[in-house]
Amino acid sequence: MTALGRRTPVAEMPKGALWLRGVIIAVAFTLLSGLVTLHPPSRLGYLFLFAAAMILADVVFMVRVSPGAYFSFSAAFLFVYFLIAGATAAALLTAISHLGTWAVLSARKRTVQSASFAFFDAGQHVLAVLAAGCVVAAVHGSSVLFQPVRLEPVGPTFVFASVYFLAFAVLASLAVWMRSGWSDVQRHLWPTTIVWTAISSLVCVPFGLVMRIMAPAIGGFVIATLFTFAVLAGISIILRLNTQLQAGNGELKAINIIGTLITATLEPEEIFAIIARESRRVLLWDGFFIALGGAELPDIEMVFLSEDGTELARRRLPRDAGLTGRAISTGDVIHYGQGEDDRELESDDTFRGRRRPKSLVIAPMRFGERVIGAICVQSYKPDVYGDSQIRLLQTIAGQAAIAVRNAQLFQSEKQAKSERDEFLSLVTHEIKNPLTSIQGYASLAEASSAAGDQDGLREATGVIRGETAKILRLTEDLLDASKMTAGLFSVQPQELDLAEIVGQMARKYAATSTHKVDLNGIGQRLMVNGDPVRLSQVIENLLSNAVKYSPERSTIAVSVEKRQGKAYVRVKDEGEGIPFEKQQLIFQRFYRVEEGGQTVKGTGLGLFISREIVRMHGGTIQLESAGGSGSTFIVELPV
Repeated sequence: MTALGRRTPVAEMPKGALWLRGVIIAVAFTLLSGLVTLHPPSRLGYLFLFAAAMILADVVFMVRVSPGAYFSFSAAFLFVYFLIAGATAAALLTAISHLGTWAVLSARKRTVQSASFAFFDAGQHVLAVLAAGCVVAAVHGSSVLFQPVRLEPVGPTFVFASVYFLAFAVLASLAVWMRSGWSDVQRHLWPTTIVWTAISSLVCVPFGLVMRIMAPAIGGFVIATLFTFAVLAGISIILRLNTQLQAGNGELKAINIIGTLITATLEPEEIFAIIARESRRVLLWDGFFIALGGAELPDIEMVFLSEDGTELARRRLPRDAGLTGRAISTGDVIHYGQGEDDRELESDDTFRGRRRPKSLVIAPMRFGERVIGAICVQSYKPDVYGDSQIRLLQTIAGQAAIAVRNAQLFQSEKQAKSERDEFLSLVTHEIKNPLTSIQGYASLAEASSAAGDQDGLREATGVIRGETAKILRLTEDLLDASKMTAGLFSVQPQELDLAEIVGQMARKYAATSTHKVDLNGIGQRLMVNGDPVRLSQVIENLLSNAVKYSPERSTIAVSVEKRQGKAYVRVKDEGEGIPFEKQQLIFQRFYRVEEGGQTVKGTGLGLFISREIVRMHGGTIQLESAGGSGSTFIVELPV
């Protein structure tokens, strides 16, 4: 039986663990080769018979009870060979069977153990067998290192099995302790490998004795081996079926619990916590995250969670980054841990700065034909997740996709309602102020007209015209935004001089504001194909924002240039600048930047409309800004 449930690359192992591994391999095989040379084992036919039985038992009939915990009946043939050939022959048998098992599993790609680990594992068993033989010889006064056990077999067999198990447990614990710490011994080795090695040994002792006793009566060890193998294989099959049945019941229960709980909430954080907490009961993971993303989103948001569902961290990566990006983009399950090349995992930014897992499964969250995210479970042990665990995670991911999508729709509806309420409040406020002014100046105009005050009348009508223009501009912005959202907005392109349009708008603001407008590149023609009215609207929005968000009498730099087949318009102000985390928000509908802790007046539609107009011209609009150094808006258009 293999001992340790984890493979650590040699480059990552502590020097003490490497030294111990080398010492055990050297001592075990040097000692074994010397003993075999001095006293070649007898009954070589039985050696190969039992080696074949042990390899077959470990390859075909070994039962995986849980990660790192295996039941095997191969030790029964080790015990009986000890009784008929001695401890040295039994040590040779265990070396052949362990290395043979590793070779078969490697050829079938069912193990991630390296060759050095296989020799180390076999070396532990060789030393344990030789130690057990020495103790039997000391206790019973019989030279069983090179000779068969000629005494009554029950006592020597139990002593041999007990010392063999204890010696192996000590060596395995020492190796794991030097490699990854004492807590790993207590948490992973003892509850799994050591416990089930003890159970396997206890089961195999009586079968080894039965083989030894009944072989002469039924025609030799060949028939006894076949009979015992059939019985033990039947026991293993029953145990495997029972293990699978219990695991299946646990998985069904977990699926029902997860389905019930996540459909009872529409809060994404609660859904994530439930999935992490409940999946941990049936999927033994050391790391867990849920990734949200899709073909329509620029990046992936990863939510890392603990065993009790507590959120540990959030992280964003590009949409196609690493194994997670591949699972979301292709919709395929990613399963790592069966001996694949480590380089893809090493290059994955998801695990940069973190301990790399030895096993992981990433299951895409499918909602209909769309993939809206993925769930990842990771373990620091290899070969943790088999076909049943993968199917279980796929089922959980399917449930999660429905719950997450429902939560997203609910959140979208809440946001839409919030935006609608904010919109009504905003429009009411933006219309109420000019209407109040119009009402007041209309009364003033009546009084001035009645009194023959022409100056007062002109002032009142001028204000009324200005406030009416504000309402008209608001109405036009709302109409444009509505058309853009509905896909009904259009432009009427024609050949025009972009420099002339920019110059006209810049001179207008230079004449009507207290700011100094610095023009550059306006004197030369720059012909583009565009809608003059809509492009003027874009430039006016940018200049209006520059005036609004920069101090009075500061400079607004406006430039036009042609470079590499593109036309560029830059509008730079000397305001406070826009923080990086808010720079993507300013192009959203109704978003308004805060200045001095207060939201600046306006509809928050100007940049949204400008971006859509530029996009419909085949161009882009970008922002360069840093806190305290102003903002620069760059419009790029094809020439």
